[in-house]
Amino acid sequence: MKKKVYLDTCVWCRPFDEHTQRVEEESDAFFKLLQKIGEGEIVVVGSVMLDDEIEEIEEDWKREAVKSLLYLAVTEEVTWISEPKEEEIKEAVKLKEADAFHVSCAIEGGCEYFISVDDEILKRGGEIERQYGIKVCCPAEFIGGENENRS
Repeated sequence: MKKKVYLDTCVWCRPFDEHTQRVEEESDAFFKLLQKIGEGEIVVVGSVMLDDEIEEIEEDWKREAVKSLLYLAVTEEVTWISEPKEEEIKEAVKLKEADAFHVSCAIEGGCEYFISVDDEILKRGGEIERQYGIKVCCPAEFIGGENENRS
């Protein structure tokens, strides 16, 4: 059965960030995730918020590269969420407005997973999962969990 995921903007940008060991590991996991998407194992949900944040990337080359990845991978898009839901998530889990909007989009899109490399979101992942039923993890955790599920 295909897994439905939402990738935070920072995940899409990760391969183009300044390289450190952490960025390398997260980029490798992201590319493994893209491979699974290409193999049809994963459905990716996008959003207007994701599109807007990517348009704000200052470097033309990076913005265009990220847009190309999105174009190839996103098969469903959330174009609207209720403002009360976003506010509820923002207050309940203590997220910044943009992060609450992303999580709301993932929930509205029926995603099982919200994938991020943002430490603030990952730190609140357990609470998000308890309250809203969506698993929050980094790309490496998602890929690692996928491999465990196959054994």
